[in-house]
Amino acid sequence: MPRGRLRSLNPQTGPFHIEGAEPGDTVAVHFVSVEPARDWAASTTVPLFGALTSTHTTATLQPPPPEVVWMWHLDRERRTARFTAHDSDLQVELPMDPMHGTVGVAPANLEVRSALVPDAHGGNMDSPEMRAGVTCYLGVNVEGALLSLGDGHARQGEGETCGVAVECAMRTVVIVELLKGVATPWPRIESDTHIISTGSARPLEDAFRTSQLDLVRWLERDYGFSLF
Repeated sequence: MPRGRLRSLNPQTGPFHIEGAEPGDTVAVHFVSVEPARDWAASTTVPLFGALTSTHTTATLQPPPPEVVWMWHLDRERRTARFTAHDSDLQVELPMDPMHGTVGVAPANLEVRSALVPDAHGGNMDSPEMRAGVTCYLGVNVEGALLSLGDGHARQGEGETCGVAVECAMRTVVIVELLKGVATPWPRIESDTHIISTGSARPLEDAFRTSQLDLVRWLERDYGFSLF
């Protein structure tokens, strides 16, 4: 992807300074509502970006897919997203499941991160579980935490296979709670029925190990499980 275009990706709202937040604390972001702010959304394929193509770190011989843009109509009353191809009878309709692809705080060690790159601070995790009704726990790395969120999706699968989801502007209501003296080494998501730990690393096996270890530690700390 051309370097200049990266500045237009994953728009964020924030950062918000959380009064009293210090390293070693946790910010709990309670998602009250996540609703599309427009009646339209967009998807695209981008050459050399996403899981369907080569990238500069995962080189393959096949040519990248051409850049194509799909525009979706969002029916906010019926809660559906519909795409209609202009040159054929193809029509795709999917149920909406609004979520945020990017939620995070400032990274540790004075590091500056693009909103495209997730890590222990959160960021572009692209989890479809980041929807209304869940709480996201983020460990604080700098004074004030510097919370931001964005990258609204009307719908997304388990990750962004083509590099994007059904991208749209969002109106989101959150309640932010500060948990003093509670450490959260990796982003965690909690719903009424599930607890989820995230891991962001290369290769994928390391991300899996990170999330599983953090999940075990969470069960041990908060739910009375024994490590062995």
